[in-house]
Amino acid sequence: MNSEKEFFVHESAYVDQETSIGKETHIWHFCRVQRQNRKVSTKSFWPPGNVATLAGATLLGQFLVVLACPLLTRCYSPREFGIFEIFFSVVSIASVVAAARYEVALPIARNEIRALNLLVLVSAIILCSTLLFGIVAWLFGDRILSVIGAEKFREYLWLLPFGLLSAAIYQGFSFWATRCQSFSTLGVAKIIQSLGLLDTKSIAGLAGAGAVGLIGGVVVGYLCGCAVLVRTIVATPRHIFRKLSFSGMLSSAKRYRRFPLLSTWGALMNSVGLRAPTLVIASFFGLETAGLFSLCSRVLALPLSIVGRSVLQVSLGEGARLVREQPETLRGYFIQMMKRQSILAFAIPLATLPAPFLFRFAFGASWETAGSFAQILSISCALQFVSNPMSACLDLTERQDLHLIRECFRLVILGGGILIIGAYEINSIQAVSVLSGVGSLSCIGSLAISLLALRDWDRQICGQQTSLASSEVAT
Repeated sequence: MNSEKEFFVHESAYVDQETSIGKETHIWHFCRVQRQNRKVSTKSFWPPGNVATLAGATLLGQFLVVLACPLLTRCYSPREFGIFEIFFSVVSIASVVAAARYEVALPIARNEIRALNLLVLVSAIILCSTLLFGIVAWLFGDRILSVIGAEKFREYLWLLPFGLLSAAIYQGFSFWATRCQSFSTLGVAKIIQSLGLLDTKSIAGLAGAGAVGLIGGVVVGYLCGCAVLVRTIVATPRHIFRKLSFSGMLSSAKRYRRFPLLSTWGALMNSVGLRAPTLVIASFFGLETAGLFSLCSRVLALPLSIVGRSVLQVSLGEGARLVREQPETLRGYFIQMMKRQSILAFAIPLATLPAPFLFRFAFGASWETAGSFAQILSISCALQFVSNPMSACLDLTERQDLHLIRECFRLVILGGGILIIGAYEINSIQAVSVLSGVGSLSCIGSLAISLLALRDWDRQICGQQTSLASSEVAT
């Protein structure tokens, strides 16, 4: 018993300074006692203003897309949607690695100078990647299309570099805006992107442009979004721009080298896992069925876009702040988020019960099969709604090793599903059922790995606090 303080603190415990402790109190092994004014409210685990801003803007953008869908499905055939989906799948797969995943490090960079050097590095890598991608598409595009059975896509190959450049730049600028916590600007960018996309698609569709209209709409939409997001970069103080240097970019590249070395492969496998189902459907069942599957996937992606993606971006920005200022609260933040997402996810399977009738009524008789696809895929979509935002914790805790393990698991599961589809003579409904089961297993595994990363992070922070407490006791 300490005669001065009249309470006992074990050497492995940690007590904040200026904390009031009652007489004859015993604080034992590995305890942490905080001042009352340092208690973290659970309200901070769910920043409603940021989520509402992004979700509201995304909701408006997606609402405009939904309003335009009945027009688009009557201007474009399922086959043309299938061609567009092949284009979008290839661009999506390539864009996640176009900057070598350095863009993901933007929100967690320790200071503005390092972050701006990292942004310039990201832009330079994207330009080089686009040039390389264009050369590969020109030299080997025909052979690749022959392997996957998509020879009819040959006339659209020249559009791929433009799609990759616009998508990758938009993604990089979005991470910068997330770092700045400019969620209102992100929201405006989403709305402008949707308007640019829909205007181009609608005008081109009415003019009979075919699949080029769908492809051009995506490129124009990304460019419109970039035009809005660039304001967050221009707002950076001038003296920080003067600190830009080649040595600074090299230093940033070295500091965050784990992202290209480990996270790049994981992100590539993740993107392949997300987009491969459409390519598989196109390869085995043709472009028309791929178009039906494409519309179904986009309708089911609405809850992921409206809430899930907004929560992911906000959790990345808020989580980065917690890593810097209150690392011991990171696990609680994500656990609270997972609980809320799980409650919302129950609505997705229920909403798809009348899907065949609704698809026929809204999009036309030729799209009714897409409604049946939606019913089958609803379970995996609900699980993805929960697991996707949780994946941000792997980047925040710099656990690229677990990220790679997760994507390997997903790719193995997906490979098994593709083997089943190829080995047995099954119809498109049965093939979609196999893909839904594969997706569900992948989401469950992803969620388990995210929880493992958070547990390890919590232990690491507790260990650091224990070491700090021991060193203070020793002094």
